[in-house]
Amino acid sequence: MAAEADIPFPTHISNSQRSTFITCPQKWVYEKLILQRGEPSIHLHAGAAFASGIEIVRKAFFGEGKTADEAIALGCDALIAAYGDHPVA
Repeated sequence: MAAEADIPFPTHISNSQRSTFITCPQKWVYEKLILQRGEPSIHLHAGAAFASGIEIVRKAFFGEGKTADEAIALGCDALIAAYGDHPVA
């Protein structure tokens, strides 16, 4: 088993990670810290980028009074920026 200093603590905790921790903290350590090292999932990265875009659309449309087209354009820009140069596969 890797030394504790070698295992980086995650910067984000998902709801599924929280549920696993509530069920069994040791299972969470093994599944989420020890076994899931390496490249983050492209699906999670894409989902986070999509969520960023949707958030900008909502804030622009409902909070700033932008038109639907303006809000969607801002959301698309935010989605593309959040996705960045992450590899496709």
